[in-house]
Amino acid sequence: FGENVHTYKDVTLDDVATKLNRVKFEGQTNLDKAIETAYNIHMDEKRDLKREGKLPPGTVLLVFTDGAPSNRRSVENIIVDIANHIDREDEFNITFLTVGSVPRELAQYLNGLHDDIEHRLTQDFDIFHCENLENVDFLGAVNTVNHE
Repeated sequence: FGENVHTYKDVTLDDVATKLNRVKFEGQTNLDKAIETAYNIHMDEKRDLKREGKLPPGTVLLVFTDGAPSNRRSVENIIVDIANHIDREDEFNITFLTVGSVPRELAQYLNGLHDDIEHRLTQDFDIFHCENLENVDFLGAVNTVNHE
């Protein structure tokens, strides 16, 4: 929501509205820092689970957006860095969910971002996806996971 990244542990669905109401919108988005923070949390949890002899589950980062990040190149760089350092494709995935009507500039940026990222990968891991929020079937995704 701005230049600062805030993390909240053990947030329930009921907590979301309260947390969002406290956010001060600053007119810019340091999305690269948010992605980096989420990945660092993932890596800390991965290390802890490995010490316990457990296989860490995959992490999915959902980014809800109606605009482009402030530092586009940095977002691309962090996604490429993550994709080049994970052990398996389902370890860490990032999905941008566009909200509302998507400006043409944002649509072009997101389509180009996916292509730019793929050209810079040393591993064949497609960890970045972009969807329109209205087209995502969350219940279907959960039901698929629970029945496999």
